[in-house]
Amino acid sequence: MCAAPDLTDVLRVRGGAATRKELLDLGLRDELGAALSAGKLVVLTGARVALPGLADDKSAALALGGVVSGLSAARVWGWSLKHEPTEIEVTVPRNSSRKARSGVVVRRRDLPSDAIGPGAITSRARTVVDCARQLPFDQALYVADSALRDGLVTGLTRDDLVAEAESLPRTGRQRALDVIAVADRRAANAFESATRAIVLPIAGLSVTPQGDLGFSEAGAEQYGDLVDARLRLLIECESWAYHSGEEPFRRDIRRYTDLVARGWTVLRFVWEDVMQRPDYVRRQAERVVERLGGRRAVPR
Repeated sequence: MCAAPDLTDVLRVRGGAATRKELLDLGLRDELGAALSAGKLVVLTGARVALPGLADDKSAALALGGVVSGLSAARVWGWSLKHEPTEIEVTVPRNSSRKARSGVVVRRRDLPSDAIGPGAITSRARTVVDCARQLPFDQALYVADSALRDGLVTGLTRDDLVAEAESLPRTGRQRALDVIAVADRRAANAFESATRAIVLPIAGLSVTPQGDLGFSEAGAEQYGDLVDARLRLLIECESWAYHSGEEPFRRDIRRYTDLVARGWTVLRFVWEDVMQRPDYVRRQAERVVERLGGRRAVPR
């Protein structure tokens, strides 16, 4: 029988936060209950839990007369992050004279009232837009995908994000809109978002998160992590948490064999390669796209 993954490791891979359902689906019911009882996790908005430290964000914002913003706000909302922020980001009014303390980054902006959510934090839409115009593309895509995925519960839509971005001053507006244009709530997790950010610039490749593979198995439609139906190329983001154990191993091998027999080309990447060797991931994807009839990759 496959042992459950470590709760702390699972949360770290997800940027420090996850929904209760995600943890229960991994067989971590007992570990989750024990961690909550022992105070080793904090409860965020909705049904999300996180590693400790988030309470410091709001206390820092209140002390400066501002609101938690940017990547810090994304963490409080419980969205997936590529990296845990090393400093707390707080936005204060432009004419504020309060100075930041150690470990706090202060941004001076006058926010409209609808850009501030409950509890001294920027609204969901404003948080996504701020991250999209400030962060590197891959980190911003993490946040935007996660926010739209969360929008199935909170009601946040792409139109909300576009409207928020278009209300910005010219500086950073187009950069935010570029991220929002490719954000997709179908991305199942941060791993898929990270992989998609790497392969998006490859000309001749157009992947759909959780794309339809065009056939059914045991009466159920089959989907893949990142699918280009034209090239019949499937990019799989392989996590040990979902593939360890004898039965998952057998199921995985049979699925791979079935896909190849049906004419699909399958690329399989592990978390460490996506996070630590992105050039390798992109290079391998480029080689396959060229072989399958795509064009040579061009810079973004």
